Amino acid sequence: MSKKFYTSKILKHILTAGVFIFFGYLLFKYQKDLYIVQNISPLQFITISLLILIGIALNGSKLNRIASSFGVRLQTSEWLALSSMTTELNNLFFKAGSVAISGYLKKKYDFPYLFFAGTFLGDQLIMLFVSSLMGSMVSLYLELFRHQNLLPIVIGFALISALLFLLMSGDVGVP
Repeated sequence: MSKKFYTSKILKHILTAGVFIFFGYLLFKYQKDLYIVQNISPLQFITISLLILIGIALNGSKLNRIASSFGVRLQTSEWLALSSMTTELNNLFFKAGSVAISGYLKKKYDFPYLFFAGTFLGDQLIMLFVSSLMGSMVSLYLELFRHQNLLPIVIGFALISALLFLLMSGDVGVP
C-alpha cells in the first residue's frame, strides 16, 4: 500500500469523523428544537416522505434526460442514487452534491467538467422555467379569482417563462 493512498484514506476517515462529531454537537446544542418533530402525525410523516421521494425521483429523471443529451446513459439505480446524493450533500454544504456528481461522472464516464457545467446550467434553467411557469399560473389565478392586483407580476412571470421556453427549445448536445 502506497504512502499517498494510506494518507488519503486516513484523511477521509478523519474528515468523516469530524462531520459526525459536528452533527452530534449540533444535535446536542439544538435538541429542544427537535422536539417539534414529536408532534408530526404518521400521515404527515408519510406525506412528507412521499413528497421527498417524488422530488428525488423527478430530479434524478431530469438529470438522466440532460446527461443523455450529452451521450451519457445512466442506469436507473445511478440516477436515483446521484439525485439522492445531490439532495443530501447540498443540504450539508452549498452545492457539495453537484461537485460530487461532477466527480462521479468524470471518473466513471470520462464526462468533461465543462459538459457537466452545461448539464448543471440546463438543470437550473429547467427549474427556473418550471418556477416561473408556476408563478405565472398562481399569479394569474390570484389576479382573476381573488381580485388581487398582480397583473405586472403575471406579465413578468409570463415573459420569463416564454423567454426560457424559447431558450430551451434549441438543440442541446455535443457539437
